[in-house]
Amino acid sequence: MVRVKSPNLPTLPGCGSRVNASILLVEGDDSVRESLSHALASESYSVLAVGNSRDALRAFSAGRFDLAVVDMGFDG
Repeated sequence: MVRVKSPNLPTLPGCGSRVNASILLVEGDDSVRESLSHALASESYSVLAVGNSRDALRAFSAGRFDLAVVDMGFDG
């Protein structure tokens, strides 16, 4: 399980704080999971990336996510 936090980017003028969407990423391929995690984090999303269905279910039941991105060909 990999948690990637978005970088500390400046807030927009007139906005007191910044709200980052939380994404659960489920991808079995390590390199794809890592690449997508970093790409999403670079766009200011908070990403929890997991590599199997057991960890995905555990994360989903323990946390609140705005979006889940799941590999359509996922076997595990």
